[in-house]
Amino acid sequence: MLIDVSMRIKEGMVFRKGSPPISIKEIECFSEGEVKYSTWLLSAPTHSGTHVDVIRKDRPIPVDRFLGRGITIDISKISDRPVSMKDLKISSPIKENDFVFFRTGWDKYLNKEKYFDHPELSFEVIEWLANKKINMVGIDAPGLGKRKNHGLYDKFLADKNVYVIENLTNLDLIKKKIFKVYCFPFSVENFEAIHARVVVEI
Repeated sequence: MLIDVSMRIKEGMVFRKGSPPISIKEIECFSEGEVKYSTWLLSAPTHSGTHVDVIRKDRPIPVDRFLGRGITIDISKISDRPVSMKDLKISSPIKENDFVFFRTGWDKYLNKEKYFDHPELSFEVIEWLANKKINMVGIDAPGLGKRKNHGLYDKFLADKNVYVIENLTNLDLIKKKIFKVYCFPFSVENFEAIHARVVVEI
């Protein structure tokens, strides 16, 4: 069974305050000697929808990082303080090169003001993930941290060769302790974040 855990983007969506909204519009194109035709123009900040934070633009993501074993950690009961190590209830041991998804349940607030006031991890959890040498860490919220912690966490993990996936969804549909993850970012140069389709197989 396949579960799509990537977000479906729509016209007008905003994923970070201060960023322009997603724009999807039809345009007409014409070139001499060619038939006039219509196509669609998508304009979206790279940090919108489900995306992988690359941070180091000079470091392409190796293809073998696009799939692997995954686990979820449920932190949906914690929203009033940073999530600490003692809060983590891990059903399966985390292995090197795993995908680790944190389920906050915050995707239900998408397109609402509350979506921006999401739960966040503590730095001790971020350090623990880096020491585990995991492949990627994902969350069904705009980021692993809030405000200044958002960028600090992303850069710290990037320096440890760990990628961050933001704005996941449907993590509550994953009922297995261990599953397979397929994460395919666009193939594009010089972007610090890349839109991605993420699918889980159980």
